[in-house]
Amino acid sequence: MYNIQTNPMYLISKDDLKNVLSEIIQNEVSNLIDNKVIRQPKVLSRTEAAKQLGLCENTISEYVKQGRIPNRGIGRKILLYDTDLEHIRVR
Repeated sequence: MYNIQTNPMYLISKDDLKNVLSEIIQNEVSNLIDNKVIRQPKVLSRTEAAKQLGLCENTISEYVKQGRIPNRGIGRKILLYDTDLEHIRVR
C-alpha cells in the first residue's frame, strides 16, 4: 500500500518570501563576520609578528627569505598578514 505523508502547505507572497530570505542572509553574513570567517587580515610588522609567534625578528626574516611566510611589504620592508602566521608551527 502506498503511504502518503501530508505536510502543511503555506502560501506566502513574493515580497514576504523576499523579506524572509533577505533577513536570513543578513543574519548568516553577520554570524560569519562575528565568527571572523570573513574579515580583513591585520598587517603586522616584523616585530609584531615575532612577538605574536614568540620568535625573534631574525627568525621572521629567515622565514620570509625561505618563503614560509609571504612578505606583503614593498622592497625590503617586511609586512605580514596575521592570517599568514596561522600556519607557522613554532618548534
